Amino acid sequence: MLPPDCVKIGLTRLSPERRAQVLSKMAAIPAPFSVSFACPVRGVSQAERRLHLVLDDQRVNNSKEFFRVSPEIAKTLSLEIAAFEEENCTMSEGIFLSNTVLGAHYQPKASLRNRKVLYGMIAATVNNSPIERLLPGRRTVVDGFLSINQVADYLGVQKRAAATALAAFCEVATQFVCHPIEDAPISPVFDMARYRYGHATWRFSDAYRKHFYNPGGSIGGAPPLNSDVGPKRHVSPR
Repeated sequence: MLPPDCVKIGLTRLSPERRAQVLSKMAAIPAPFSVSFACPVRGVSQAERRLHLVLDDQRVNNSKEFFRVSPEIAKTLSLEIAAFEEENCTMSEGIFLSNTVLGAHYQPKASLRNRKVLYGMIAATVNNSPIERLLPGRRTVVDGFLSINQVADYLGVQKRAAATALAAFCEVATQFVCHPIEDAPISPVFDMARYRYGHATWRFSDAYRKHFYNPGGSIGGAPPLNSDVGPKRHVSPR
């Protein structure tokens, strides 16, 4: 028997109603499925993987598509992922870091590869141009996504090595503490970081995210003027 507030979330290339009818004929299903919400999504397979990744800690079973969330939350997240896919967000070619974090060190000690993955996540953080970061409501439930294809290209390694690097980073990301040279430590750096099936997602803490922005964004880049971050330097994430 399925627990309350449990929904099945998945893609279909049939009509949603037809897919529900097909699933309802399965012998192990205690009651017929009904469609609570459906929407067309660009890149539906990738969108499904990313939505499942966001909800990974709410899975009923590790190998199934059932999640302990309300239909309302599932709808909200589905619309956010759909909007994310529609904007086709990619990594920024450059990032701006405040002087506070530019020369900082991290604990646990971040290897050169882990630091590069960190910069890659900063470069892939969405809704974070100088304009967007000042607009209330622009920040979504997660800050971005990276695939092993992107990381392999970014690090200049094979996909297997990229998957290993990304998975290993996500395992320790929430333990990171940023130690600036002069200012107080920033902890945590990440509120959340997850990896599954070749995709990673994350959310920076508010305390850390205010120390960087991306010159490009879905609204557009802007010169580093009148920002609340303070002195910054431009660095290439590579």
